[in-house]
Amino acid sequence: MFNVEMELRKLFVSLFIIISITGTIYAQKTFSQTEEQIISKTVAMRFSTRMCSTADEAIRKIDAFNKEIKASAEWNSLGEQAKLTFDNMIVQEKYSYIYEKNAKDAQLKDLILAQYNKIIAWNEAHPSAVKNKWYILSSGDVINSSMQYLSQSLAIKYGLQEKEDYDALINEYPDFSFALINSALWYYYAPAIGGGSTKKAADYFKKAFTKASSDYEKYYSSIYYSQICFENKDNANAAFYLKEAEKLSGQDRYINFIRKLNSNNFSLFYYINNREKVEKKLQ
Repeated sequence: MFNVEMELRKLFVSLFIIISITGTIYAQKTFSQTEEQIISKTVAMRFSTRMCSTADEAIRKIDAFNKEIKASAEWNSLGEQAKLTFDNMIVQEKYSYIYEKNAKDAQLKDLILAQYNKIIAWNEAHPSAVKNKWYILSSGDVINSSMQYLSQSLAIKYGLQEKEDYDALINEYPDFSFALINSALWYYYAPAIGGGSTKKAADYFKKAFTKASSDYEKYYSSIYYSQICFENKDNANAAFYLKEAEKLSGQDRYINFIRKLNSNNFSLFYYINNREKVEKKLQ
């Protein structure tokens, strides 16, 4: 999730005057109990990487977890959509840590586009498939990270579809924290004329925090909400919600870095949009 916001921002520069898109199927496929358990384990693993001391350590942990799950008896019982959802999460998390180390790493493009192509191929092969909520969100994350490598027309198409998908998921599952977080990011980065709203983003981040059912959801929703509070000069709540994230992970390097940003009067959102500029100032 670390780099998703940057890809969203790049997308909305292109989307500024676009206002419509065709519809899609929103009824949600229900995963089996085993499939849900695998997804829950994966979400938990993604959160646990935040306690790793380096990005390289996190990548090794992701690779080991991927190997472990695919060698398990449960893996062969998963359906295609659940397997693709799992792979989406693994690839996205690994991509994010490689991106953290070096945003210009040559392997990023091949890694994310290979998964993007699997998503597109599956969708085209199953045009009437009913999609699970986790599949929709994990696919959206991968597609977001692929935006910089796609044509402008495809970026516009997928970006607007993403907004429609998020709205539909929240309408169906109003307390689904993961969907609220992703939708909040959409509203944060979209221009006002295109439907963006930092107020709505803040409301969604706060609701995602209160409705979180996993440490992953509570961790990221509290961090993002703290940074909106910081930008709004609400330093008390900015500190409070960052502390809430810290209660889950301890003084991990991500939270320490955010505190360093804030102490230099930068929010996490500003850093994501201006990484090179901020890093030069922090040197």
